[in-house]
Amino acid sequence: MNILHKLAAGCLLGCLAFAAVSCTDDISIPGSEQNGGAAGEQGIEAYLQSESGKSETTVELRGQAVRSTVRLGLTHVAGRAVDATLRVAPELVEAYNEEHETSFELFPESQVLLEENGAVLIGPEDVFSDYMALNLMPGEGAVEGQTYLLPVTFDVKTTGIAPAADRKALYLLVKVSGARPDATKPSGFTMVSYFEVNDMNPLNAANYFLADSGKPFFDIVNIFAANINYDAASGRAYVHFNDNVAHLLANRDKYIAPLQALGIRVCLTILGNHDRIGVANLSAEGAREFARELRVVVDTYGLDGVDFDDEWSDYPSRADEAPGFLVPSSELYGRLLIETRRVMPDKLVTLYAYGHTSFYNPIDGKRIGEVVDYAWNSSYLYADYNSMKNFLGLMPGQWGPYSICLNPDSDQYTGDSLSDAEIQKLHEGGYGVMVWYDLRTDKRQSYVGRFSQVSSVVYGEQTVKRGYDYGKDW
Repeated sequence: MNILHKLAAGCLLGCLAFAAVSCTDDISIPGSEQNGGAAGEQGIEAYLQSESGKSETTVELRGQAVRSTVRLGLTHVAGRAVDATLRVAPELVEAYNEEHETSFELFPESQVLLEENGAVLIGPEDVFSDYMALNLMPGEGAVEGQTYLLPVTFDVKTTGIAPAADRKALYLLVKVSGARPDATKPSGFTMVSYFEVNDMNPLNAANYFLADSGKPFFDIVNIFAANINYDAASGRAYVHFNDNVAHLLANRDKYIAPLQALGIRVCLTILGNHDRIGVANLSAEGAREFARELRVVVDTYGLDGVDFDDEWSDYPSRADEAPGFLVPSSELYGRLLIETRRVMPDKLVTLYAYGHTSFYNPIDGKRIGEVVDYAWNSSYLYADYNSMKNFLGLMPGQWGPYSICLNPDSDQYTGDSLSDAEIQKLHEGGYGVMVWYDLRTDKRQSYVGRFSQVSSVVYGEQTVKRGYDYGKDW
């Protein structure tokens, strides 16, 4: 964050990984063409779209069926009805795994129910079909603890309509999670907590619950922070842990697993560390290597994803200022995000909107708003609804406009002045995430009232505290 952090020196790690695909787009998304004129059948293409707008979605299958929705879109009004059929596409699994260095098995087709048997219709003056349901059923064919791939494609029956080559399939990564609790609330609103683990114990996130449902108040805990460092000997970036981060990761069963057992997802923030390398100036190959190393870290320590913060890197300002280092840019940052999503299709990728985050245009054909899961305002002094537009393709449900600093010693402390008007605005505007930074147990702070002020609006429940405060015990 752009307050309070000085991170020390520390530990380990290197190498290889996993994978994914993100969205590509020369085609406009929701509503952008609803009022456009018909182009005739010449050049009309059909494409699939998920409700989130992403070409890839991760879903968790527990003890009950899970419903996902997709629809068929056209690049132009066709002037006549368009018929198509959705279907599971097992023939795409091998190519997906080969391209993305994964080894997913096909989710059992017998456990997939397509609404109307997959039949889709787009009206003569429409560019979208209705959303169609894909119901994923639990069953013996899907092994608990395993992630499966479910490609969905379509066949067009109407002549003269061609499938868009880059939008012909959607990919669902189905995590069969068994009985692990889920912190997600019915409203879908997400609460994120950044923990300054140099002096705070992240287990304190497990003390706050909604009074009626018993759901955890927090959905995501970000361990703040690991670093992107430069190794002069090898000329490459690597993941660096200070002693505090290293201790938490090495003792994940004590500090991380209890949060996950409540359904809270635990991620690792990646931050610059006062050298010439950072998240926004890696080469294409450097971004690929660093993303793979991040995947190793996530897998090794059983994390749920990574969070990026473009701060505290001493970037060169000119190409000749630091030979061998690239001048930072949003485009280079975007490539790292794309590579991270590629190797982590089933993990969270989130972003603190600070630094080189002007993602107005597609990068290598991909819209960054469709690559990341969430992004949020980097200032604690004011709500920011406008910066969402910096992330091409980002939907309001992915943007956190209102962030709160809970440390009373900070010059950006806003924990005593939550605005009811802002809380109502983000709720009514369909915004989907809120960040709480630096929850403390050493400042005699009571957070229940502040958390309830928000939860009563976005969840319809008060917040309660259970248990005792955890100190730093390492």
